[in-house]
Amino acid sequence: ETCLKALELGFSSIMYDCSTDSYDENVKSLMNGSIYQKDSGGDPIDIPSITYQELIDFHNKWYRPDNCFVFLYGNIPTLEQLDFIQEKFLTRLEKKYTDLKTSVEDQQENLDNFLSIIKSKKNEKEIIYNTLGPAGDSDEKGMTVSINWNMGTNPTAEKTIEKTILYGVLMNHDGSPLKKVLLDSKLCEDISPITGFATSYEMIFTIGLRGVKKRNSLKIKQLIFSTLKQIVESGISKQDIDSVLMGIELSLREIKRFHGPYSLIIMQNPIIAWLYGFDLEKSFRLRSVFEKEIFFKIYSSASGYLKLTFL
Repeated sequence: ETCLKALELGFSSIMYDCSTDSYDENVKSLMNGSIYQKDSGGDPIDIPSITYQELIDFHNKWYRPDNCFVFLYGNIPTLEQLDFIQEKFLTRLEKKYTDLKTSVEDQQENLDNFLSIIKSKKNEKEIIYNTLGPAGDSDEKGMTVSINWNMGTNPTAEKTIEKTILYGVLMNHDGSPLKKVLLDSKLCEDISPITGFATSYEMIFTIGLRGVKKRNSLKIKQLIFSTLKQIVESGISKQDIDSVLMGIELSLREIKRFHGPYSLIIMQNPIIAWLYGFDLEKSFRLRSVFEKEIFFKIYSSASGYLKLTFL
């Protein structure tokens, strides 16, 4: 079943609102039963209920040397660096923490315990939020409408790239098939900046529209789903696919720095894989993955670009 088909048929959450806080709550509704349903910094209403001992116990359970990730990057003498870390860091901690769990069985148990509190429960029906905000027919700004899908996990770089291509094909520019329909519909003023992906253990895909009149809010949902259905049936043009692939290929060639060295950007993928128990080697978004896996799956179709068959 393709990702597009899943978007067309899958359960989602819908928000009619103008508030960022309400958007957060709406996205969290797709993480039912997961700790990611809660604010990472804690809910100010609930924070006073925690005891000092509970805080200490939590810290002692998770902030330990056998639950840390060491990442080395660069043209460096790796073995010398590892020896230095062992001598100056790890050996000291091993003496301090006499109950370290380092066996494969212990590590798997630790991972299983962690996954048990982050995996979300599947919503059996669509969730709709109508929240208060400065919206309505009398308000020129209108309101924000967003539709959100839980796209599941990304255990490999290939899966991440696949979903990136899916979003790009649908929403990359004003001429993209879904974005063009939404803008041409005159049901909204523009696309909301909340549109895109939010990623933790699972990926949340959001399409948000701003300046929607109250009377048109339900029409947005109908238009999005009918357009997705049409795209699934008619396929995707070669031009749209080429445009997205070119952008991704260029991004994989670039060395980008965001508020820090490039090594921190590189580290994001393997650290997520380590955190959630995915394959580290398959987590790197390498050009070889893109060229070998993605190109082959798209362009090997005899129908000639009619569909992103691997999605």
